Amino acid sequence: MKGGARIVQATPLIPACEALEVACEGLNSALLSEAVDGLPQAMEVLEQRP
Repeated sequence: MKGGARIVQATPLIPACEALEVACEGLNSALLSEAVDGLPQAMEVLEQRP
């Protein structure tokens, strides 16, 4: 998903994907939940782009 975001220059989505990748590497469920919650927020920012 991060690669696709880079290709279409979906800059708000790239850090959200990176945060999710980092959270998946650890065992902290709170961090993972926070990272998952960040994806829809980043997608909403993309929807509002001209």
